Amino acid sequence: GCPVVTTKTGIQGFPALDGRDVLLCESSSDFAGKTIDLLENDELAKEISSNCRQLIVDNLSWQAVYESLDNIISELFA
Repeated sequence: GCPVVTTKTGIQGFPALDGRDVLLCESSSDFAGKTIDLLENDELAKEISSNCRQLIVDNLSWQAVYESLDNIISELFA
């Protein structure tokens, strides 16, 4: 995993929380500042990386997608 710095557009459709899973930015100076924060703070970088990776595994991995699809199919034919 790697820490993610993004915008509202970049995170559209992705269930991440600002400050926990990603760092969300409003402007180019904000983007630069948060990137520098990650470069200077190893703990923050590791925490954001770990949280974002877990979010992806839990919600967007093939297994998670298949489980979601199985649930939808089960509901349709129940």
